Amino acid sequence: MPGRWSTPRKPARRVVEDPPGAMPSVIEPQLATLVSRAPADGDWSYEIKYDGYRMLVRIEDGSAKLITRNGHDWTDRMPKLRKAIEALPVDDAWLDGEVVVLNAAGTPDFNALQNAFHRRSTADIVVFVFDILWLNGTDVRDQPLRARRQLLRVLMDGAEGPLPRFAGQTQLELHAMTTQLPSGHCIRYRVTLQAIRPYNPFRELPFKDRTLRRFEYRSLMQE
Repeated sequence: MPGRWSTPRKPARRVVEDPPGAMPSVIEPQLATLVSRAPADGDWSYEIKYDGYRMLVRIEDGSAKLITRNGHDWTDRMPKLRKAIEALPVDDAWLDGEVVVLNAAGTPDFNALQNAFHRRSTADIVVFVFDILWLNGTDVRDQPLRARRQLLRVLMDGAEGPLPRFAGQTQLELHAMTTQLPSGHCIRYRVTLQAIRPYNPFRELPFKDRTLRRFEYRSLMQE
Protein backbone atom coordinates (compact mmCIF):
# COMPACT_ATOMS: atom_id res chain seq x y z
CA MET A 1 0.00 0.00 0.00
CA PRO A 2 1.32 3.50 -0.68
CA GLY A 3 2.22 5.57 2.31
CA ARG A 4 3.55 2.81 4.52
CA TRP A 5 6.84 3.82 6.09
CA SER A 6 8.55 0.53 5.55
CA THR A 7 8.11 -2.39 3.22
CA PRO A 8 9.61 -5.90 2.93
CA ARG A 9 10.82 -5.08 -0.54
CA LYS A 10 12.97 -2.10 -1.39
CA PRO A 11 11.59 -0.45 -4.55
CA ALA A 12 13.98 0.44 -7.34
CA ARG A 13 15.31 3.97 -6.99
CA ARG A 14 14.19 6.43 -9.61
CA VAL A 15 17.11 8.27 -11.20
CA VAL A 16 16.55 11.58 -12.99
CA GLU A 17 19.43 13.77 -14.14
CA ASP A 18 18.48 17.38 -13.37
CA PRO A 19 20.67 20.36 -14.31
CA PRO A 20 22.91 21.59 -11.48
CA GLY A 21 21.01 23.86 -9.14
CA ALA A 22 17.65 22.99 -10.68
CA MET A 23 14.70 21.95 -8.61
CA PRO A 24 14.74 18.14 -8.39
CA SER A 25 12.25 16.34 -10.61
CA VAL A 26 12.23 13.40 -8.20
CA ILE A 27 13.03 13.07 -4.50
CA GLU A 28 12.99 9.66 -2.85
CA PRO A 29 11.30 9.68 0.56
CA GLN A 30 13.35 8.86 3.62
CA LEU A 31 12.14 5.53 4.98
CA ALA A 32 12.43 3.65 8.25
CA THR A 33 14.25 0.43 9.16
CA LEU A 34 12.72 -2.15 11.50
CA VAL A 35 14.69 -2.65 14.73
CA SER A 36 14.11 -4.77 17.81
CA ARG A 37 13.75 -1.99 20.37
CA ALA A 38 13.52 1.76 20.75
CA PRO A 39 16.75 3.69 21.50
CA ALA A 40 17.09 4.61 25.15
CA ASP A 41 19.57 7.49 24.82
CA GLY A 42 20.31 10.32 22.44
CA ASP A 43 18.89 13.61 21.23
CA TRP A 44 15.50 12.38 20.02
CA SER A 45 12.45 14.31 18.98
CA TYR A 46 9.13 12.49 18.81
CA GLU A 47 6.45 12.86 16.16
CA ILE A 48 3.06 11.25 15.79
CA LYS A 49 2.92 8.56 13.10
CA TYR A 50 -0.38 9.28 11.41
CA ASP A 51 -2.34 6.30 10.12
CA GLY A 52 -2.38 7.29 6.45
CA TYR A 53 -0.47 7.28 3.17
CA ARG A 54 2.98 8.81 2.83
CA MET A 55 2.84 11.65 0.31
CA LEU A 56 5.43 14.00 -1.17
CA VAL A 57 4.31 17.38 -2.45
CA ARG A 58 6.11 19.10 -5.30
CA ILE A 59 5.24 22.75 -5.94
CA GLU A 60 6.67 24.45 -9.01
CA ASP A 61 5.63 27.96 -10.05
CA GLY A 62 2.74 27.62 -7.62
CA SER A 63 1.42 24.42 -9.20
CA ALA A 64 1.31 21.38 -6.91
CA LYS A 65 1.72 17.66 -7.50
CA LEU A 66 1.01 14.96 -4.93
CA ILE A 67 3.32 11.98 -5.30
CA THR A 68 3.17 8.67 -3.45
CA ARG A 69 6.23 7.15 -1.82
CA ASN A 70 6.61 4.87 -4.86
CA GLY A 71 6.51 7.78 -7.30
CA HIS A 72 2.91 7.62 -8.50
CA ASP A 73 1.24 10.94 -9.32
CA TRP A 74 -2.02 11.08 -7.36
CA THR A 75 -2.67 14.78 -7.90
CA ASP A 76 -5.87 14.23 -9.88
CA ARG A 77 -7.26 12.04 -7.09
CA MET A 78 -7.15 14.90 -4.58
CA PRO A 79 -8.19 18.09 -6.41
CA LYS A 80 -9.41 19.91 -3.30
CA LEU A 81 -6.21 19.20 -1.40
CA ARG A 82 -4.16 20.28 -4.41
CA LYS A 83 -6.00 23.60 -4.54
CA ALA A 84 -5.42 24.16 -0.82
CA ILE A 85 -1.69 23.42 -1.18
CA GLU A 86 -1.40 25.81 -4.12
CA ALA A 87 -2.67 28.56 -1.83
CA LEU A 88 0.46 28.27 0.31
CA PRO A 89 2.70 31.38 0.10
CA VAL A 90 5.50 29.69 -1.87
CA ASP A 91 6.61 29.49 -5.49
CA ASP A 92 8.68 26.31 -5.43
CA ALA A 93 8.95 23.64 -2.75
CA TRP A 94 9.24 19.94 -1.96
CA LEU A 95 7.31 18.88 1.14
CA ASP A 96 7.12 15.52 2.90
CA GLY A 97 4.01 14.45 4.75
CA GLU A 98 1.17 12.02 5.19
CA VAL A 99 -2.40 12.20 3.93
CA VAL A 100 -5.17 11.08 6.26
CA VAL A 101 -8.90 11.23 6.83
CA LEU A 102 -9.94 12.31 10.33
CA ASN A 103 -12.91 10.71 12.05
CA ALA A 104 -15.48 12.42 14.27
CA ALA A 105 -13.05 12.29 17.19
CA GLY A 106 -10.38 14.07 15.16
CA THR A 107 -8.07 11.06 14.86
CA PRO A 108 -6.83 9.45 11.62
CA ASP A 109 -9.03 6.68 10.24
CA PHE A 110 -7.17 4.46 7.78
CA ASN A 111 -10.29 2.64 6.61
CA ALA A 112 -11.96 5.97 5.90
CA LEU A 113 -8.92 7.01 3.87
CA GLN A 114 -9.05 3.82 1.80
CA ASN A 115 -12.78 4.27 1.27
CA ALA A 116 -12.28 7.89 0.19
CA PHE A 117 -10.00 6.80 -2.65
CA HIS A 118 -12.14 3.78 -3.51
CA ARG A 119 -15.30 5.92 -3.75
CA ARG A 120 -13.46 8.83 -5.38
CA SER A 121 -14.67 11.11 -2.61
CA THR A 122 -11.48 12.75 -1.40
CA ALA A 123 -12.62 16.24 -0.37
CA ASP A 124 -11.97 15.53 3.33
CA ILE A 125 -8.40 14.32 2.94
CA VAL A 126 -5.87 16.26 5.03
CA VAL A 127 -2.10 16.32 4.61
CA PHE A 128 0.09 16.59 7.73
CA VAL A 129 3.42 18.02 6.57
CA PHE A 130 6.44 17.15 8.71
CA ASP A 131 9.42 18.12 6.55
CA ILE A 132 10.54 20.52 3.86
CA LEU A 133 13.25 19.51 1.37
CA TRP A 134 13.38 22.38 -1.12
CA LEU A 135 12.29 26.00 -0.75
CA ASN A 136 12.25 28.67 -3.45
CA GLY A 137 15.42 27.66 -5.26
CA THR A 138 17.29 26.25 -2.25
CA ASP A 139 17.92 22.60 -1.48
CA VAL A 140 17.49 22.38 2.30
CA ARG A 141 17.92 18.61 2.73
CA ASP A 142 21.43 19.09 4.13
CA GLN A 143 20.20 21.46 6.81
CA PRO A 144 19.55 20.07 10.30
CA LEU A 145 16.04 19.06 11.19
CA ARG A 146 15.40 21.97 13.56
CA ALA A 147 16.33 24.47 10.86
CA ARG A 148 14.09 22.78 8.31
CA ARG A 149 11.23 22.61 10.80
CA GLN A 150 11.54 26.36 11.39
CA LEU A 151 11.29 27.00 7.66
CA LEU A 152 8.33 24.65 7.42
CA ARG A 153 6.48 26.23 10.32
CA VAL A 154 6.75 29.69 8.76
CA LEU A 155 5.44 28.33 5.48
CA MET A 156 2.56 26.38 7.04
CA ASP A 157 1.53 29.38 9.14
CA GLY A 158 0.41 30.84 5.82
CA ALA A 159 -1.92 27.95 5.04
CA GLU A 160 -5.51 28.86 4.26
CA GLY A 161 -8.04 26.40 5.60
CA PRO A 162 -7.60 23.09 7.45
CA LEU A 163 -6.42 20.72 4.70
CA PRO A 164 -2.64 21.29 4.72
CA ARG A 165 -1.43 21.13 8.33
CA PHE A 166 1.88 21.40 10.14
CA ALA A 167 2.76 18.13 11.89
CA GLY A 168 3.91 18.99 15.40
CA GLN A 169 6.71 17.51 17.47
CA THR A 170 7.28 16.90 21.15
CA GLN A 171 10.37 16.63 23.32
CA LEU A 172 8.66 14.31 25.82
CA GLU A 173 10.66 11.33 26.94
CA LEU A 174 9.76 8.07 25.24
CA HIS A 175 7.95 6.69 28.29
CA ALA A 176 6.14 9.97 28.93
CA MET A 177 4.87 10.03 25.39
CA THR A 178 3.23 6.63 25.82
CA THR A 179 1.55 7.63 29.07
CA GLN A 180 0.54 11.25 28.40
CA LEU A 181 -1.54 10.79 25.28
CA PRO A 182 -4.79 12.74 24.97
CA SER A 183 -7.85 10.56 25.34
CA GLY A 184 -8.57 8.61 22.16
CA HIS A 185 -5.38 9.75 20.46
CA CYS A 186 -3.66 7.71 17.77
CA ILE A 187 -0.77 5.67 19.26
CA ARG A 188 1.45 5.12 16.23
CA TYR A 189 4.65 7.18 16.23
CA ARG A 190 7.68 8.16 14.26
CA VAL A 191 10.64 9.18 16.44
CA THR A 192 13.26 11.42 14.89
CA LEU A 193 16.92 11.70 15.87
CA GLN A 194 18.13 15.26 15.37
CA ALA A 195 21.84 14.65 15.60
CA ILE A 196 23.10 12.40 12.80
CA ARG A 197 22.36 12.89 9.11
CA PRO A 198 20.62 15.01 6.49
CA TYR A 199 17.43 13.95 4.79
CA ASN A 200 18.19 10.96 2.56
CA PRO A 201 16.28 7.99 1.08
CA PHE A 202 18.54 5.25 2.45
CA ARG A 203 17.57 2.83 5.21
CA GLU A 204 20.92 2.78 7.03
CA LEU A 205 20.03 4.72 10.19
CA PRO A 206 16.32 5.51 10.20
CA PHE A 207 14.73 2.97 12.54
CA LYS A 208 11.28 1.51 13.08
CA ASP A 209 10.43 -0.31 16.30
CA ARG A 210 7.32 -2.44 16.77
CA THR A 211 7.89 -3.34 20.42
CA LEU A 212 6.54 -0.15 22.03
CA ARG A 213 3.29 0.84 20.37
CA ARG A 214 4.92 0.89 16.94
CA PHE A 215 7.45 3.67 17.31
CA GLU A 216 9.23 4.80 14.16
CA TYR A 217 12.52 6.62 13.77
CA ARG A 218 14.34 8.62 11.15
CA SER A 219 17.78 10.13 11.60
CA LEU A 220 18.97 13.51 10.40
CA MET A 221 22.19 15.44 10.30
CA GLN A 222 24.11 16.89 13.21
CA GLU A 223 23.28 20.45 14.11
